Amino acid sequence: MKGLKDLMRLQRLKTIAEGSDGMHTNQLEQDFLEFSSLLPQKSLTVKLPSLYSVKGDEKQHLADILDVKVDANLPKAIDISGGFDYSDKENKVIFLSLRQLMSDHISSTRSYLNPLIENVYTSGETLIRDFGIHEGLVGTVTSKRGNLDLTEAHLFPEKFKTGAYDLSMVLDTPLGTVDKFLEITELLEQLKSNPKNALLNPSKISDLATKAMKLRKKLGSLSRYEVPDTKVFSASTNSCVIRTEDSTLFYLYSTKKAKNAVVYFGMNPFVDASPKELEVLNGNEHQKTLIELVDLGFYDASPSILERRIKNLNELYETAVRAGADSNNGNHLEFKTLLNNLDKSKNYFERVLNSDVRRQYVANLSPELAEFMVYPSTDDAIIHELQPRLSWNESLRNYHSTTKFISQFENADDQEKVDMLREVTSNILFNNQQNNNVNTWLYKNHHDFCEKADIDFTILK
Repeated sequence: MKGLKDLMRLQRLKTIAEGSDGMHTNQLEQDFLEFSSLLPQKSLTVKLPSLYSVKGDEKQHLADILDVKVDANLPKAIDISGGFDYSDKENKVIFLSLRQLMSDHISSTRSYLNPLIENVYTSGETLIRDFGIHEGLVGTVTSKRGNLDLTEAHLFPEKFKTGAYDLSMVLDTPLGTVDKFLEITELLEQLKSNPKNALLNPSKISDLATKAMKLRKKLGSLSRYEVPDTKVFSASTNSCVIRTEDSTLFYLYSTKKAKNAVVYFGMNPFVDASPKELEVLNGNEHQKTLIELVDLGFYDASPSILERRIKNLNELYETAVRAGADSNNGNHLEFKTLLNNLDKSKNYFERVLNSDVRRQYVANLSPELAEFMVYPSTDDAIIHELQPRLSWNESLRNYHSTTKFISQFENADDQEKVDMLREVTSNILFNNQQNNNVNTWLYKNHHDFCEKADIDFTILK
């Protein structure tokens, strides 16, 4: 079976290389750029995330966690998981208050933490409520597949087994106050359960008293604190993200096919050996990775989306022609070939109703066609985020690589920044191609510059 699968992959790669659908994506992208240049300037949509403002004593609490001075460049607000920028490599989760629950994620990539965060707010409510008064709470997330830490999957590929992923962390304050409180509580319980033994060990009582007095100086009356059920939290999820200095890895689990996959951007950590039960896909090889994910069941074929895209593309072309695009039959052949192939797929979908057969049909198309007719098979935000990052359109891929785009923009001169912005707006054809992470960052940090470059923002409520 593995040999047959490899042959199918080779055939797909051959299809892509030969362009058997009759299209050349470079020219197709130029067609889109030409049409966009003739249309009214598109705006960047912004859905401002609701964040938790850090005020009063919480500034010191956050500074202690980040190990910086309060008067340093301290974040003014954090999100539901304690995130405050787009480049978190340590997977730290920070809790200053229960009111953080009303916040959003500043970065959609952090949404994979939702099952773990939900567990914390459900089971760790007393922990945040009581200890958050004097210190913030922080934990580092560990992502595992069974007993295998995913940061070591490339070291022990033979240990990787099929299944969902497990997230876990230990919450405590920077000074380890929770651990000290639990230690004192346990010692008290031991004394209560065996008072005679305690009388024979005066040093034990003295040690307990010393620890309690030290902790009391920090927390006040210890009797006011409710003993937390746990400081260890865990959750199961079908996706998680691992960030290293060299790579960003999107680990996925398909419940439909009971298969695991990882899409990496940057260096491939599995150069020496890949786990047998893990599909390792290069995010930069967009030509085949989206197709592979369709085949694995992460994306389904949608006749309604295909029909909508055909309508949108026809409207785009007609509007551009009215605005001055040359409509002679000899021009924009790539665009017309695209529409012709999409119409053929639409006719196929009308005849074939089985969703699995439709998905297999799409898995054998070239990626520039597949992109116009697939949608995530789950509501997992990570699956949604990956789709535009695997677009055949290079500008969209760059735009949806948030940290890369931000870095390039910050290091560009003014003219290069203008070019980057215009390239983005020219290539956004549909609403799902907007990157709210980048749009929000631009709106908050470079609004005046964007305004001078005739880049408008539409604020969504």
